[in-house]
Amino acid sequence: MMERNETLIAENGARSIFSFEQKDPEGIWNTLYRGKELMRTKDGQVLEAPSDPLFASEDKAREWLETAAELD
Repeated sequence: MMERNETLIAENGARSIFSFEQKDPEGIWNTLYRGKELMRTKDGQVLEAPSDPLFASEDKAREWLETAAELD
């Protein structure tokens, strides 16, 4: 699926949320929200966590964001 207009909308600790638009099979652009999380490996490298949760509403994305842990 096509995506456009990814925009950072909030950060908390090691987590951030982005809004973006995704085109559905009928050609309609829908706004969705993606969470991204950073993690530190045992050897000190900072990497993006392998899962990027998707949310249909900004409220749900912000709930997830509020449970963020600090990146040590």
